[in-house]
Amino acid sequence: MADENRRLLSSDVIGRGFKYPFHINTSSGGVDSTISEENIVQSIVHILDVTFGEYPGMRDFGSSIYDLIFTANDDASDPLLQHYIVDALDKWEPRIQVMGIIISREKYKEGILEISIDFIILQTHQPTSMVYPFYLPQEV
Repeated sequence: MADENRRLLSSDVIGRGFKYPFHINTSSGGVDSTISEENIVQSIVHILDVTFGEYPGMRDFGSSIYDLIFTANDDASDPLLQHYIVDALDKWEPRIQVMGIIISREKYKEGILEISIDFIILQTHQPTSMVYPFYLPQEV
């Protein structure tokens, strides 16, 4: 019961929202939603997935990471990619503070950069991390 109470308290403090990507639950007919840390992680993915200008009513929503998609994929581009991520999350996800970003090229041949984002949830002071898969264009 203590875990359930902690989860409910956490959802009240951190928040609730629609699941990303947005979709209707076919069994209930309602909109799928998320709570707590899952809501924050999905919000981060949403912010990083959207390029500037993609939303007509919010042209400055999103991030600049896709500006780097056709640049050289080497360690020299890492600081700029990290800057773009921190800049977008500072602006659009006020519930967290980014503590570190590590970029892994282990799956580069599969067309994926794995971006590990370490952050603290400000309301609970809980350290959390996630991996954002940044998909690169495949060579033809």
